[in-house]
Amino acid sequence: MRSVYFASGVILVALGVVGAFLPVMPTTIFLILAAGCFGKSSPRMERWICEHPRLGPPVVAWQQERSIRMRHKVFAIVLIWISILSSVAFADLGLPLDGMLLVIAVSLTVFLLTRPTKVDQPSAFVRGANVRGPANELRSSK
Repeated sequence: MRSVYFASGVILVALGVVGAFLPVMPTTIFLILAAGCFGKSSPRMERWICEHPRLGPPVVAWQQERSIRMRHKVFAIVLIWISILSSVAFADLGLPLDGMLLVIAVSLTVFLLTRPTKVDQPSAFVRGANVRGPANELRSSK
């Protein structure tokens, strides 16, 4: 079973990386699922995802706090509605399927809006700890 989880994790990472470059495909959900698969099959790969400078922060935020950054929420909701509404408008799917797609869109939107929003900590520079300049040097030399 570990090999199935590992193979699934590799496929999910690949989908996540592809999603980073294609605007209509999500990234974070695939990486969160990959981290879960690797958690059951390869702690080294799970650690790699969580410690990766670009891929890791949203995965760790989800694992620790079940939170999502505001810009990711907005992006996801906008893409969900663009996809669903264009399917309903341009594909002749029939009323039952159109209704099901709208229910899915509403459900996903409610889910995303009810998750805690990840608030980024301001960097030390923003707080003023790393500000350099004549005024600070004068204060520190007194």
